[in-house]
Amino acid sequence: MSWVFSMMTQSSESTMEQQWYIETACVRGMFHDRNSLPLQDAILSFGDLYSKSGPLVLSVADGHGDIIHFRSASGSQMATRVALEVFQNHLADIKALEAKDLDLSAIEQFVRKNVVEEVVSKWKQHVMADLEANPFEDSEIEAMQTRPAINFEANPTIAYGTTLLSACIVGNLAIMIQIGDGDIVVLHSDKTVITPIPRDPFLVGGRTTSLCQKNPQKDFHAAVIDLRVRPIALILLASDGFGNSQVEPNWHHDVATDIATFSKNYGIEWVSQNLPLWAAQCASNDGSGDDTTLGLVLSNSIFDYIEEQT
Repeated sequence: MSWVFSMMTQSSESTMEQQWYIETACVRGMFHDRNSLPLQDAILSFGDLYSKSGPLVLSVADGHGDIIHFRSASGSQMATRVALEVFQNHLADIKALEAKDLDLSAIEQFVRKNVVEEVVSKWKQHVMADLEANPFEDSEIEAMQTRPAINFEANPTIAYGTTLLSACIVGNLAIMIQIGDGDIVVLHSDKTVITPIPRDPFLVGGRTTSLCQKNPQKDFHAAVIDLRVRPIALILLASDGFGNSQVEPNWHHDVATDIATFSKNYGIEWVSQNLPLWAAQCASNDGSGDDTTLGLVLSNSIFDYIEEQT
């Protein structure tokens, strides 16, 4: 699926129309298919809920999907929806901070204090509302009883556990937040590839931080990029099913530059058509076998980036 957004981006020299394209793919993993487990990943963008112009938000979530987190497929859906709603609520605030020409650390602090806190609060509200409407079934209670060390009564959100990755572009700012595993990759127009949010040291083996933990806001990471200083050609959001299928541990540079090259040589529509195929390959037995979700934000400056390569 794809959407196109246009906005006016102010630079120090001129005003130009900045065009953004959103491409998404979400594929059920072979492991989940073989074990009759539902798709745990979720992805949502402004194109799903709002108009196709102006600021944009893209969110990816990966429900944990094991016996403890038996409602995580619902939890991931809630997480992506809440992230969009919260960023939407704060777009005017973020624009106002940008207009004050504050440094990026002050904007990041605002994001942590307001956006992240509200995402956590609203996600828990959605979970509790769902639980009130759909109390735990007998089979789910039996599953909880197999883990007596886990206090579901004190924290029923455990059943809905999920990660969350979000990217928001508003005005001249790109804002990213993340809790848990998965990857956010940025390709700058100067050909630099970065992962703006460093790997969480708590992600060891199959363990991950989660929205369902006691104080998830403390394990959220955030990054803010000024597009006037560091223009962006591409942002990739990927659930861990994609990263775990890569042979090279430092795959981020090659993947980002390959997608940029494909976009130029074959067109963004071609990338949109092939994105589900790439996700399916990663979700197969030849890949990680896990649910795999890819979300791309592509700028029209990506074509300038490729022109400079030739």
